[in-house]
Formats: sequence, structure tokens, C-alpha cells
Amino acid sequence: MGAMLEQQAKTLREAIPNLDHTRALTVEELDTFYVERDEANELLEEMQLQLELQYPCKGLLTGHRGSGKSSTLTRLGYMLHESDQLWVVHFSVLDGLDLHDLNYVDLVLLMAVKILETCKERELDIQGYDQRLQTWVSEIDIVKEEQKSLAIMAEAGAEASTPSKLGWLTLPVKAFLSIGGKVGTESSTRKTIREKIESDFQDLLSIIDDIQQAIFKREGKRLICLVDGVDKASIEAAENLFYKNGSYLSAPECSIIYTFPVALYHSNEFNQIKAYFAESFDLPNYKVQLKNPHYKAELKGINELKEIITKRVTTELFEDDALTKLVRTSGGIPRTAILLTQKACIKALVKKSTKVGISHVDAAIADERRDFDRLLTKEQLELLKHVHSTKDIDSDPDKGYLDLLHNLSVIEYRNGDVWYGVSPLVFRLIGEEDELTEG
Repeated sequence: MGAMLEQQAKTLREAIPNLDHTRALTVEELDTFYVERDEANELLEEMQLQLELQYPCKGLLTGHRGSGKSSTLTRLGYMLHESDQLWVVHFSVLDGLDLHDLNYVDLVLLMAVKILETCKERELDIQGYDQRLQTWVSEIDIVKEEQKSLAIMAEAGAEASTPSKLGWLTLPVKAFLSIGGKVGTESSTRKTIREKIESDFQDLLSIIDDIQQAIFKREGKRLICLVDGVDKASIEAAENLFYKNGSYLSAPECSIIYTFPVALYHSNEFNQIKAYFAESFDLPNYKVQLKNPHYKAELKGINELKEIITKRVTTELFEDDALTKLVRTSGGIPRTAILLTQKACIKALVKKSTKVGISHVDAAIADERRDFDRLLTKEQLELLKHVHSTKDIDSDPDKGYLDLLHNLSVIEYRNGDVWYGVSPLVFRLIGEEDELTEG
């Protein structure tokens, strides 16, 4: 993660780090940089009520990649931390797992590790509820090997030897936490731990249940897990997780909300997935254009999306209409708007300009369009033409439209009836010139 955002950028050079599109806002940055909007506020209130009043609540948070799901989860976690009834564990799979090789075992294992880490950080005494944990970790060969390494470090006087005030935090448990952190980076560790846990998965679930009972008995709080980053997996990986193994992901005895890919949300398989996750929460993108007769501007959404940029970068760094074109071309996706703005700032710096003008915006858009040009096949371009003319898609995964939702060349809008538009970034690739019109 990059450096924390501290203040609005006043120069183009200061703007570059403030426009890092690869990271979500942290809790510390919410007050300064988070932009509230009606749809997100209502969604947050809905999720908060479900988590406070229904236990255990199993839910999915969906929306386009880059629509702000990570920042929304951060905001939700911050709101829930104020509750004296909930024990919130908020983590991202990106911090501990490999999205290119991800299965349900990895995810639930990481969940157990993160829950235990919060117990350690908050110095919660779970003794009396840790017998199954102690037995289980002591029987895993790879944990035994890690335990030996920790013991050697302890003999050498390393920091790992510092005795814990928590009686349950034994050397085998420390070794287990250490191994859990290596599942995403070491394929051999991942393979070994999967083989062990797949056959003993019920034991892992029972351990999570023991811990949530300890949290409730000691603190009077219900365990809530907010799991970010899962939506960034491929459609195939997400299908394997939620469709084929959804019962395992929803099995831990606590409330859970996973981020969920929008393409799978629109698939025919979602009805089966709903059997495991009773609640689904949809975060819409910003409404920056209207359906008919062309993609006309919707000023409210444009102004809201502009605010995301201008909280990070002063408006004085943009010439007339430059910022408007940036946010409209993003299709209402905040991360895309931030990315395009950063690229435009770099283009302006290269040209020795002190402000971002339309020429810099056009150059940034051209860069992104080239990426889509390399990505999209001839068959996909034909599908995009169909979307452009009908404003609709087919949810059959074999038709190919879900891939277009996943790669953001097709965007869902919810102003009026639900409709689907081609991203403004790819208009020219399907022979449409300057399709965005004022309105």
C-alpha cells in the first residue's frame, strides 16, 4: 500500500500519489477523502442493520470492479466498530492469498488466522475454548516444522521468543499463524496445508466456532468477518468458490460478507449461489449518463464523481471541461476516473504544463483505449455493438457477455430501468465516435 493520503494536492506532482487507483481508503483517510452519496449511505445502513439484527448473516457485496466496494467495506467496518455488540474482523484476501490459485480452503484458513490475530491484538483470553485449536495445530506436520524454526529463533534470543501474556498463544499456535501467512506466497505450503485441511475441514470450522463462542462469552460480542478482494478473482475462480463450493464459504459459524464479482451476480448460476448467501448488497456505479437517445450526461452523478477527484486534487489544476470529460469517460467507475486523472496529470507534467487540459485527457484516454484494443477479440467487439444497440446483455455464461462485464467494457446502469452501456473508453473500437452528448 502506498503512503497515506494526508491533504488535497495543490500541484501536479503532488497529485500523482494522491491518485493511486490501486488502493482503497484506510480508516484514517475516511473523514478527509470519502465521498458520501445517497445510494452508498442507504446500502451501508442496510448492511449495518442486517449485521446487527440477524446472526449469523451471510452476505455478498457486489458491484463493478473499481466501484468502491473496498472503501465501502472500510466504512462499514468503521461504523460497526462503534457497536458494543459486534467483534469485527476486516481483511483482504489480497494480503494473504494468491488470486491465481485460490480455493475455499485457503479462504477459510485465512479467515481463521485473521480471527486469531485480532484476538491476539486485542489481548482476548480464549483459554477454555482453545483445546480443539491446540490439538489440531499440533497434529499438522508443516506446523510442526514451523514450530521447530520458531524454537530455534527463541533460543537465539530473537523477538519471536518474547513470552506472551496470553496462555492460549502457545508455540504451536504461533507456528500455525506463521504458516497461515505463507499460504499465498509459497505454493508448496499451499499444497500441503490444503491436503491436510480438506480432509479435516470440519475441524477448522469447529475451531472458528469455538473462538466465536469465546468472543461472545468474554466480550458479549458477535463475530463479524468482512472479506475484501474476492471479487478480483477471475470469473472461473469465483465460480469455483461461490457456485461449486459456496456451502463451505458460508459454513463458518459467524456473520460474513464477501465482496463478489458483478459478472457472477448477473449469471444464471446466481440463483444457486443465493441458497448459501441469503443477503446480497449491490453497490451501483455513479450515474454519469442516461440511456436515451444517446448516452446523455446526468449532472448529479458527474458532480458526485468529480468530488472524489477534487477531494484529492484541487480544481485549479484542471482547465475548463477537462475534469468533466475525465469522469464521464470513466463510465461512472470511481477507480477508472482516478486512474484516468492520474494519467492525465502525468501527460500534463511531460508537456511542462501546470494544468490538465483536454489534450492531456485525450492522451490518457487513448492509452486506456489501447489496453482494451489489445484485450478485446473480434467476437467481443461484435457483442459490444449488440450491447450498444440494445442496451442489454444475455446472462448465459456461454454467450460471452459476462466476460465483458468483468473486464469493464460493459457497464451496468440503474437510472430508470436497469440497462447496460458500452464503456466510453471503447466507443471508437466499435466504430462510434464521440458518442457522449450533453443533456
